[in-house]
Amino acid sequence: MNDDGSDHKNQGSVEPAEVEEARKDVAEARERLGETVEELAAKADVKARAQEKAGEFRAQAQDKAAEVKVQAQVKAAEVKVQAQEKAADAKVQAEVIAVQAQEKAAEVRTHVQDKAAEVAAGFQQYAPEQVRRSPVPFAVGVGAALVVAALVVRRRGRSC
Repeated sequence: MNDDGSDHKNQGSVEPAEVEEARKDVAEARERLGETVEELAAKADVKARAQEKAGEFRAQAQDKAAEVKVQAQVKAAEVKVQAQEKAADAKVQAEVIAVQAQEKAAEVRTHVQDKAAEVAAGFQQYAPEQVRRSPVPFAVGVGAALVVAALVVRRRGRSC
């Protein structure tokens, strides 16, 4: 045993290659230890980790907001198309109803004219001589009859 308490037999006989290898081992161990210390320091840095997590959450929120925005735009486009289709359908229906109303009005007009012609022919045939001499009161009466006939036909057309 040596004076320092070690059990080395030949301290002076250590090979330079062994010394070099020991130095490399020590350098590698120091490097690994330094990396480990850096990792532990990074884990211990709560503020930096919190900022990193906040950045991740911010990025996720931005991604989600962009996704929702795109979905809203798609839905708005769909609703717009549906509204245009319904407006076009309503326009077509309104045009059909307008045509039907015009046809019905033409029928009523023809019917009233026919009835007025019948009434006028009947009055002409059976009218006394006074009416033939003074047609103004007769014309007023025929006009009133035509108005009444038109109102009756109109009222019947609504109730059908």
